[in-house]
Amino acid sequence: TTPTTTGRLNAAGSCDAVFCSYGTICWLGDIGRWARGVARMLKPGGRFAMVEFHPFLFCFEGDDLKRTFSYQTSKAHTWDDGVGDYVGSSGDALAPSGFIPTAPFENPHPSIEFQWTIAQVTQALLDAGLLLTRLDEWQHCNGCKFFNLLVPRNGQPNVFEFPAGQPALPMMWGVQATKPLDSSTET
Repeated sequence: TTPTTTGRLNAAGSCDAVFCSYGTICWLGDIGRWARGVARMLKPGGRFAMVEFHPFLFCFEGDDLKRTFSYQTSKAHTWDDGVGDYVGSSGDALAPSGFIPTAPFENPHPSIEFQWTIAQVTQALLDAGLLLTRLDEWQHCNGCKFFNLLVPRNGQPNVFEFPAGQPALPMMWGVQATKPLDSSTET
């Protein structure tokens, strides 16, 4: 199925699969509306998959892992300095074909982010009528080196974990779900 024509999504129920990757849901102010949109776009029997940085990571600040933010919060986080160059600060990890250093990027625009817990995202998908088929957490992260103390995992330059001897924390999570075969597209 081709889900797009001239940059716009086709009608409801037109997608065999919907995929959501790192750093997507933090920009969404209504996780239930997003989940209903995912369900609406899927054909009956269609599959949804998401991999995301673990929300627990965002409780910490700095390399000393000072716990600054609550895991469960109903407030949006506003950052006056905006979104930084997380791709640039990750160097070769997010540019495996080669990283070319440039002048530091400074964003003059504030940003607003939302921290959704795994329970909130999962419940939103269930409330939208999807059937959960898999839920995973991983103690490594791909591409983004959140803290300087992280080390490459098994020599992989773009996969990071806490060093040996340090307690490990979940750094990524993933969920898979399907739309029931007997579903309508009006979710």
